[in-house]
Amino acid sequence: MVENAHVSTHTHGINSVRREIYRDTTIIGSFHRSVEQYNYSRLLSFELSGGKEWEAGRWRITTVAGLAFSHLHMKEGKDLDRSGRIYDYDQSSARLKRTHLSLHAGIGVFYQLSNKLSAGVQSSVLLSLNNWSEEDGVDLKPRINYLGICLRYRLR
Repeated sequence: MVENAHVSTHTHGINSVRREIYRDTTIIGSFHRSVEQYNYSRLLSFELSGGKEWEAGRWRITTVAGLAFSHLHMKEGKDLDRSGRIYDYDQSSARLKRTHLSLHAGIGVFYQLSNKLSAGVQSSVLLSLNNWSEEDGVDLKPRINYLGICLRYRLR
């Protein structure tokens, strides 16, 4: 409620009488908040996967798919709780589970430098199968995208 708010001023054109209007008014509005956040997590993943490789001269194209078991080793950043308040989280936060199971798929293009060594780029995605959140009613299943420059060493 805004009390004694100045609404308008009118000045008569002939006699220069000035009239000001004040009134009490109720302001109705909505609140909108934007939060820009940068969160940091470190995952240690173990993958069980299979793939296919195609050769064209010294070039290799690889595809891979499988399951990944991940352990959340480090986490820090900001998040929103169920009431919309911002909170900081870190290693001691109990809001996120530490172990996760994901589907893994990837593709890579490599150039053969020698019989056993190749360099290339690889892109992959992890799609979470289980909920990462410890909170009831909160469904958190992130998708992790990866793009990297790789050196690959063949054992055989």
